[in-house]
Amino acid sequence: MIGDLSGKAAKQAISIEKKYQIVTKFVKDKNISRNMTGYYVFAWWRYDHAVHPKTPSVILETGFLSSPADRKIIVGNPGLPAAGLAAGMVEFLQSENLLTD
Repeated sequence: MIGDLSGKAAKQAISIEKKYQIVTKFVKDKNISRNMTGYYVFAWWRYDHAVHPKTPSVILETGFLSSPADRKIIVGNPGLPAAGLAAGMVEFLQSENLLTD
């Protein structure tokens, strides 16, 4: 990930994406632009309020409201996407020994 000095953001993204896809059954969209990865919150060298570069962080596209199938889950059953995000985050934190059972 751009600007990730922790070296852990890619692992975090993989954990979250994997669990999110399992829970929601959404397929990952491979169309990721430079503008999407250059989000201002990651520009710690430019903005005082940006995420610290040693804090692993990701931005997630949880689906598309323009897609009737995605919208049905995101709006109609918001607990499902939330559960997928939470499961991915828990998996990542456990893999880093940052959660106790």
